[in-house]
Amino acid sequence: MLSSQTKDEVTDAAVSKLREAVGGSLSVDAILAASDSAISEAIGKVGFWRRKTQSVCPRLLMDYRT
Repeated sequence: MLSSQTKDEVTDAAVSKLREAVGGSLSVDAILAASDSAISEAIGKVGFWRRKTQSVCPRLLMDYRT
């Protein structure tokens, strides 16, 4: 999801920042527990980051909690 419309190097850096922002693990629970602002700050360099921030938690809930 993060890699769409984004260079690989930027995606890699964003994933590293996101992992750090949520406590070291990119688990579904860790992402869902993170605030939108923490996610936004971590992925701010990826293309369409505002839209991706708004859609990441609802998407996780749909895909992994049903």
